[in-house]
Amino acid sequence: MSATRAKPSPSPDPWVSLRDALMAAYLELYTPVRKGFRPRRPDELAEWRQSERAAWPFTPAQWRQAGREVLALHAAYTGGGANFTHENNPIHGYQAGYQVYFLPRNVYRIHSMLEDLPLDPVGTWQPWGGGGGPFRILDLGCGTGAFTIAVLAWLQRSGALAVLPPVEVTLVDQSRDLLRLAGANVQHVTARLMPGARISVVSKAEGVEQFLGGDREGSYHIAGAGFMLNELKLLTSQRTEKRAVRFVEPFRRRVAPGGLMLFAEPGTRKGYMNLMMVREQLREAAMLYPCPHTKECPMWTAKVGRWCHATVTLPSQFCFDEQLKRHGGVAFAMHELNLAGLAIQNAPRPQAPFRARRGARVVSAPIPQKVRQGQQPGKPKERIAKVLVCQADGRLRETPAEQVGNVPRGGWLAAGRSRK
Repeated sequence: MSATRAKPSPSPDPWVSLRDALMAAYLELYTPVRKGFRPRRPDELAEWRQSERAAWPFTPAQWRQAGREVLALHAAYTGGGANFTHENNPIHGYQAGYQVYFLPRNVYRIHSMLEDLPLDPVGTWQPWGGGGGPFRILDLGCGTGAFTIAVLAWLQRSGALAVLPPVEVTLVDQSRDLLRLAGANVQHVTARLMPGARISVVSKAEGVEQFLGGDREGSYHIAGAGFMLNELKLLTSQRTEKRAVRFVEPFRRRVAPGGLMLFAEPGTRKGYMNLMMVREQLREAAMLYPCPHTKECPMWTAKVGRWCHATVTLPSQFCFDEQLKRHGGVAFAMHELNLAGLAIQNAPRPQAPFRARRGARVVSAPIPQKVRQGQQPGKPKERIAKVLVCQADGRLRETPAEQVGNVPRGGWLAAGRSRK
């Protein structure tokens, strides 16, 4: 490769460190070639490691290839990505594009959801610090590792890793290629963002249902998945509820009492519906996110015209966006991400320490409403905007947008703030 490339300089910004770690992880396993990327041979890997990982970042030609993959993935996902199964998910053919664009965004989505939990991570997980065994995390259908990276970053940022025993991560996926990349991602991210942390990785090349159906010992303290539920086809047959039960029951048996069950999906209608199928099977447990109540979701109807999700805003110049725009031909950049999430504690009620639940949750964008009174003849009717707020009693309330202020969709209102 003719271009001269310098090693990245250290940065206190965790998202810059994440970017550098993801680049190093990808280049450990794949080498750029003229028409894309291919797996490194063992001799190349040894040489690359001896070079102190100096090959960073891609050349402009390689960014163009990564940009083409990003555009191909974007077209596939927006054209019907909610229906992908494991076998036909385009991530398998465009791993470079996924690594530099969609993976960091999915990490940010899940991390934002974790940051919004009412749990105190240090106090919640501290009892496991003296148990003698490892603190265990399960990532089902791990893909390239977004769920695990987000969970570890959350534990690190909160200080929980300092009080925990050695952490053991179990990655489960049918694809051995994705498992290798996920393992490399986790190892490089922990080395850069969590130096000194005792973290080991176990990889299981199995389907999710196959893994859950096996006879395995031990329980996981945090278990779940990022953007995987659509592969289980919970919504594609008349026996939908039975399929959900068949997944949820063995999954819950793998989670330790008081452990965290966590799922993130795209903020789409189908993503929301998949989460609701899981939520309905776990409604008697302690609901942490997104609901301020344990009753049936008031948006959960037969037609699902509106669905509950959050809006997550990215920092500017996020991860590889500048390189993809400058060299890769990616003119767009998703800076407002939609997220549908579900977090439940495996307990009948939230266990201490538990932060006080805020008043209500904003679950819609502003909705225009006609004003029917006080209109002067000959003048058009004015419109005012309202938002839907989900209350602690399980009901939706229409609230004037000015009373909500700048709270985004998915944000929480202080108790009593939106009352007239």
